[in-house]
Amino acid sequence: MSQIIKMFLGKCPHCEKGQVFYKNGNPFLFQMPKMNKNCQECGHRFEREPGYFFGAMYGSYLCDFSSICYRLSTHFLYNGWNFSILDDY
Repeated sequence: MSQIIKMFLGKCPHCEKGQVFYKNGNPFLFQMPKMNKNCQECGHRFEREPGYFFGAMYGSYLCDFSSICYRLSTHFLYNGWNFSILDDY
């Protein structure tokens, strides 16, 4: 069985027989799936890797930085180096 198919079916990465989740979620009702602590077949412990959230943090920084660069470049492209908002102060 392909690794991608096993991932979508929620199979244990160690023995490929047990289920990772004991309750499926429903994205339309904003319900997250419930995860087993251990595999019922082989006893493999399911846990997040160290540094699990660093990827999301770096991805968020990348999106924010690219959004700021895009907005500034379009502002300067259409308005030049004119800071007319600051003239009133």
